[in-house]
Amino acid sequence: MKPSILLKIILLLLIIISSNYTSFSDSLSNPNWKITFLGNASFYIKTEEKKFFFDFPYKSGAFGYAKYSKDQLQIPDSNSLLFFTHSHADHYSRKFVKKLYQKVYGPKNLLLFYPKKRKVDLFSDLGNEIKIDCFNSKHNLAINHLTYLLKIKNIKVLITGDTENTKILKKIGQVEILVTTPWLLLKIINEGLINDYKLIFLTHIKPGQKIINKLPNKVIIPEISASFAFSGIEII
Repeated sequence: MKPSILLKIILLLLIIISSNYTSFSDSLSNPNWKITFLGNASFYIKTEEKKFFFDFPYKSGAFGYAKYSKDQLQIPDSNSLLFFTHSHADHYSRKFVKKLYQKVYGPKNLLLFYPKKRKVDLFSDLGNEIKIDCFNSKHNLAINHLTYLLKIKNIKVLITGDTENTKILKKIGQVEILVTTPWLLLKIINEGLINDYKLIFLTHIKPGQKIINKLPNKVIIPEISASFAFSGIEII
């Protein structure tokens, strides 16, 4: 092989490596964000501007799922927004939400109980750090159910809610972080979709329920009040 040809090949490899490294470095240079789990399927994501709560507050201890203290109802502040996947008691409490003042977003049957001034506008209320898309999905015995796709800079976070169907996941495709349930994770594995996700948070687990985590490098089962701070996709 001629030296000139070898040099061109080396330069090409360096360009490819440099391109991949730059892409990875860009993801790590994102402003830090944090996810904190509150019990059952509820958690909030905190960016530099706002807190985004999902399925909180719910009825504490509903259907045998995790209880939480009334002090936790003070966590949502003036920079918080409340999002709900559906109106089942283990995901939503109208009694508690009515006592709060933050804006609310959820399925249409849930939003019927709130005036316009308390409804989240997905275009004007989110700030500059995050974009949220919602998709209609199916859940047994739920009148309406939503699945949420968050984009925090170039990081995608998919919140499935309680849907039992992978159809919406296949429509959305690959994302960096998935927040889901044990029953949907089982379907994801059986249908060969596990590699669509870099990191998975498993929620909706009853106190004392034993889950064998066979994918510890990919799946995290968070404890109540556990927080995970991120820079891009990396936990820091």
